Amino acid sequence: MEMMSKKEIKEVKLNKVYKSPPYLYASEFLSYAPPNFSGPSSLAVLFGDSTSPHPSSSTLLRKVRFCSSPSNGVIYKAEAWRHYPLPLFHKVLKADLELPYHLKLPVAVWRGATTGWPYPTSRNDDLTTDPGPYHSRAELVRRIPLLSSNPSLDLGVTRYVQGVPPSYGVGVHLGEVDMTGYKMILIAEGNDVATGGKWAQISSSTLVTSKPKVCSWMGEDRMEGGVHYLEVREDWADLEEKVKWCLENERECEEIGKRGRCWMRRFLDQEREKRIMDQLWVRAGEMQRREGVCNTEG
Repeated sequence: MEMMSKKEIKEVKLNKVYKSPPYLYASEFLSYAPPNFSGPSSLAVLFGDSTSPHPSSSTLLRKVRFCSSPSNGVIYKAEAWRHYPLPLFHKVLKADLELPYHLKLPVAVWRGATTGWPYPTSRNDDLTTDPGPYHSRAELVRRIPLLSSNPSLDLGVTRYVQGVPPSYGVGVHLGEVDMTGYKMILIAEGNDVATGGKWAQISSSTLVTSKPKVCSWMGEDRMEGGVHYLEVREDWADLEEKVKWCLENERECEEIGKRGRCWMRRFLDQEREKRIMDQLWVRAGEMQRREGVCNTEG
């Protein structure tokens, strides 16, 4: 947990730029400070991907929390350069205008790294002998060899990280805009929320994912399966069935994609986002001061 002081706020306002974590996170966080902020002399904030509870969790500002624990901190718009990249969002929207849904490939696509934990220690294609449970992304990854013959699926690992053995092949590189040319885009939570969930949701392709466990500024806990995304089981065992349904019910599937895109369009309004963050700073400061989380002197 970090305590961000008014002095640091002023330094950021004077264009002091930090180049690497945790200073990059601090620089972004402090850039949200409202002009003439008059709250407490410091704010408690937790940087990074942690979803763990904290003694001051009810008022602690943080990037993510478990959807099942709404009192486990106050979410702010963290790592916007990675999760809410406006240039990429506009490229995706432009690509959608040029390629309407009915012309997209009738395939569900996924590309990603082996983030999340735990994974199997070795590859075993007989899942009945190793039921897990494993992390949701691990469940998807270990099914890749079993699903490789399905022409309606294009799944591939792009990077092996966090000690996961390179046992499931390497997928052909696809950029984000390339993947919007598919009718369905799979999203699997990693260490916390899936970074790709935002740009994929802003496309008109249908997002395919399990019920979110981790929530961020995007408001995943308020999104509904069958409304904003096509919901699959956490272990992805029904993936083929859901993809088949989507292809046989294309109009309904397209509507899910449209509603998902409508959900994301609010994040394009930067004036609205700034107003909300200004209010969040003020209210978080008031709550932390009442609960004695922050030093109120100075």
